[in-house]
Amino acid sequence: MNELGKRLRARRAALGLKQDELAARLFVTRQTISNYERGLSEPDLDMLRRLAEALETEPAVLLGSETAARKGSGKKELLSFLLGLVLTAGVAVLFIVLEKQAFAWKGTHYDIVPYERVVLLLMPLIFLLLGWTLAQGADCLTPLPTLPRGLRIGIRFAVISAIVLYLMALAPMLLRLPLEERFRLDVELAFSRAAHLGTGWGRHLALLFGAALRLSRKNNDLTRGQDMV
Repeated sequence: MNELGKRLRARRAALGLKQDELAARLFVTRQTISNYERGLSEPDLDMLRRLAEALETEPAVLLGSETAARKGSGKKELLSFLLGLVLTAGVAVLFIVLEKQAFAWKGTHYDIVPYERVVLLLMPLIFLLLGWTLAQGADCLTPLPTLPRGLRIGIRFAVISAIVLYLMALAPMLLRLPLEERFRLDVELAFSRAAHLGTGWGRHLALLFGAALRLSRKNNDLTRGQDMV
């Protein structure tokens, strides 16, 4: 097996494709793909381009020209990491300021809703950003693994669905919907408990969500100079 064949097989395996599935994308036989990977034959320039497109990469990567591909990639990842730190710190400072104001409001007006809004919205956002940033920082040190496209899509769908459901659950409080007085204390107590949970396991879940989102975007297409979504 030559180097091109090894890279073809490795890239195909990273995407979770079988030889016959890749062959179907290229309208060739499975034996043709097998011959390429075993080094028994080599693709021409047009076939190399089609192989790279089907494998969601670039011809230079399949040919092993990764030195030029990596140029500028490390700088971009470092800038993304620093931007994540700035955003995380900014939201954390905003949380500290608003949390103090909302807590004072709760003590003087006996209204718990503004305080719960701050905690239940900004606390998860802080840890979501932190998870993304930590994963980005890890990627600066050593490349994160490439996930199959289907798994990447599944992760993003799961995380976005969880966020939407979370916001839907908070809708009565966020919109300050009118409630009968006999239900108001029960609702406020429920959100108070949710806020307490949000400072416990909820933040760890948000941290994992952020890291999962970053990992789902990772791809080894270095010559593109950007993560593939």
